[in-house]
Formats: sequence, C-alpha cells, structure tokens
Amino acid sequence: MKKYLKILTAFLLLISVFCLAGCNPKAKVQYISSSKEGDAVYVAEMICEKNLSSTVSIYSSYSENGENVYGTGIILTENGYVLTTVYSIFGSYTEREISALPILSGNIVVSNNGSFVKVNLAVVNIDFKSGLAILKITDNDKVFVPVTLETENLPVVGEYTASLVNAKAMGISAVEGYISKLYVTRNLSDTEITVNNLMQVDIRANEGSFGGGLFNNKGRLTGIILDRQNTANTSSLDPIYNITYAYDIERIIDYINTGNYGFKIGA
Repeated sequence: MKKYLKILTAFLLLISVFCLAGCNPKAKVQYISSSKEGDAVYVAEMICEKNLSSTVSIYSSYSENGENVYGTGIILTENGYVLTTVYSIFGSYTEREISALPILSGNIVVSNNGSFVKVNLAVVNIDFKSGLAILKITDNDKVFVPVTLETENLPVVGEYTASLVNAKAMGISAVEGYISKLYVTRNLSDTEITVNNLMQVDIRANEGSFGGGLFNNKGRLTGIILDRQNTANTSSLDPIYNITYAYDIERIIDYINTGNYGFKIGA
C-alpha cells in the first residue's frame, strides 16, 4: 500500500509542475519557436509592433482629378532615407517632368498608442521604369528607426506576410496574407510599363497601400507593395480581391545599391 501511495504522490506532484509551467491562465504567449534553433517566429501583433516606428504615412500635394495623393513608405536608415513607390507620390505610374515635383509630408508613429510626429520629405530619386522612389526626411535633428532586412532567405510560395499601410489615408493599419506566386510579369496599372520577377501576394491593398513593407514571421522586411489587381475591368460576376504585387527584398537591395543615393543597405 505504501508503495502505491508513493507512486500516486509522485504522479500528482508531476501534474502540479506541468500546470505551474503551462496552465497558468495569466501566462501570455510571446512567440512560437521555429524549426531553426535560436530563431523565433512572431505573431502578427509583434510583427506590427516591431515595424510601426519604421513606417511612414505619405501625403502628396500633387492633385489628380481634384484629389490629393497618399501612400506608405519604409524607413531604411537612421538618418531618414525612405523607400516608397511612384504611385505614392503621383497617384499613377505615368512619367512626369521631374521639375514639377509635388510637396511631400509624412507622419511617423512614435508610440504604440498611435501618437505620431509630422516630418517633411524631399525626393531623392524617382524611377518610373521600376515604379520605385527614394525620399529623405529632412528633419535632421531626429534619429529614425530603420526596418530590419531579411538578407538570409528569399521569400517562398506559401510564406506568411504582414504589412503596415496608410490605407485610404486613415493612418497606419495592419493587413496580413501569404505569398501566392513568384516571378510574375505585369504591366503597371494603366501603363505599358512592364516589370518582371514580381511576387504575387494574397493580401488586401487599398488606395494608400502602395509602398507598404511586407514583413515575414521574423519581423524582417521581405518586400514592398508595388501594385494591385485592378477590379475596374473585371465583370461584377467575377470580382478579384486581395491580389497584390510586390518587389522582393533582393530587387529592393539591388535597386538601392546600384544607384548613387548616398547610402547602401544589406551590404
């Protein structure tokens, strides 16, 4: 009998240890361990929190059809270089005279409660062929938080992604989805400009989402939203939702480091 009591006591003690370790209702899961030792896979909330201060809401004075233009940008360096798209400046990808640049401003979220600082933006480069643009925050008295680049692995089909975007000019909001296809060739919206090797991403993109960063489950930048499927020419019986096109991190690094913009990334 004593032998059985000892076994029962040991069993109950073991259950108590497990409950203390994993059954505490107050415990909060911070991340899920990945298959790689020492790595961490973050949940969407942590991905957004990590990159909120590295995302800029862009507002342009350029007016087309009486409406101002807006978009999203990604901070690349501590001294305020920002990557965005031509669409976020002009509202389209049609080439224009560089001498007629609009006045740009931006908002950067500086805390998790949604407060922000307003900054002035100057155009450093506009590339109508790729649809990408580089801006510079001219407030030199501030130090900014750059994104972390994913330089170890290229994106793959089925990979999870989250993005922070200035959708409908309502400030930064979060969306999420998956990479659905690679090496896509596409004409930029309403143009004959053809771009190759785009990622197709099943993620929602509204007006203002262009220039938003795509972040993997480690919170690292893997791409930038460039374009979306236009539903205007689609039958109402067969609408298209959540088809977005993006450059991957390899193309972004190549675009920046082969130009003469005063900084390099990922090197």
